[in-house]
Amino acid sequence: MPLSGEKSVGGTVTLAGSTIFNTYAPIASASCTSNLGTATQYIVNYVTAGATQNLNADTVLDSSDRSQNLPGGGFVPTPVPVLIPSSSGSGKYVVGALSGMNVFTFDTPPSARLRTYWRNKADK
Repeated sequence: MPLSGEKSVGGTVTLAGSTIFNTYAPIASASCTSNLGTATQYIVNYVTAGATQNLNADTVLDSSDRSQNLPGGGFVPTPVPVLIPSSSGSGKYVVGALSGMNVFTFDTPPSARLRTYWRNKADK
């Protein structure tokens, strides 16, 4: 998945097997016009770089769903991970990310975070 002419801007977030990041590509212009370039948002599987969200709203999840151009161009803010309590009152949570004007949710439930400690045997 080459990023030809694009520059990664902001941070990257990985949630539920998906990595979300944004890029910017300037548009060369011969005149002095206000052009914010092209902002592109990527959501890909962190192992295979395949699509994990249906970004083009068709019925098939394919390689065209790995990215979407955002209206207005410019720099898109770093995606922000969120964990939202389910409205069903079940005590479960929805994993999501806020990125620019978009909200993405993921079907995979969050796994429990376990604290891991270690100590050197010589430090007894």
